[in-house]
Amino acid sequence: MDASVRGKRVASLDSSASAPVIFKVNTQREAYAIYAKLGTHGARAVHLNRFFNMVDYFPKEEAKSAPFPLRVSDIRPAYEKGMDSHNWLFIANRTGMIRAVASVLPEGAFRKMSEALSRDFAFTFSKGFFSGYSYDMPWAIATIDTLPVIDEPVAVNVDAGYFMEGADPLVTVGELRKKCRNIKALVLIASADEADITAKARNDLELFEVAWRGR
Repeated sequence: MDASVRGKRVASLDSSASAPVIFKVNTQREAYAIYAKLGTHGARAVHLNRFFNMVDYFPKEEAKSAPFPLRVSDIRPAYEKGMDSHNWLFIANRTGMIRAVASVLPEGAFRKMSEALSRDFAFTFSKGFFSGYSYDMPWAIATIDTLPVIDEPVAVNVDAGYFMEGADPLVTVGELRKKCRNIKALVLIASADEADITAKARNDLELFEVAWRGR
């Protein structure tokens, strides 16, 4: 794909900016509003968390038969009314804001999910990561070490839960800079609605931000 076309995938972000725009939100659900505010269309997202935040959700309006002649309607409100912190990334794809996701899991979470992913016909394993689809959306699942290099513009989400298993914030910054060479937006998520997130994990998210801003 032509680079000029890829650049338009993250619609309203300044492609000339040398540093990503940084946003901080309390919950995963609130990250959806950031993508909506930015006006992203068909963006590629890199998502660092212990969970995928891609639980399937289909509103009942999608199951209705459409009379002829067909009329194109805005389905976003129907999806958005059922949105929560578990399914927002799935909904962001269904509403056209995100076209592809790379989920970056901590080592322990990746190992736990590998057996199930290996049995899933939708995924293949190569070079240390899984690649496949969620319905028609390209989806890669990796660790920070096995995440392939991405040259096109991306939006990156970093959740405090990613640091629950002891991931090093400074190492994470360094690896992200190497693997994602054109980050346009960085969304930092405290996951205040998850009771098991420790104070240390949230502090590590703050250390990640300090290290990122310090370059």
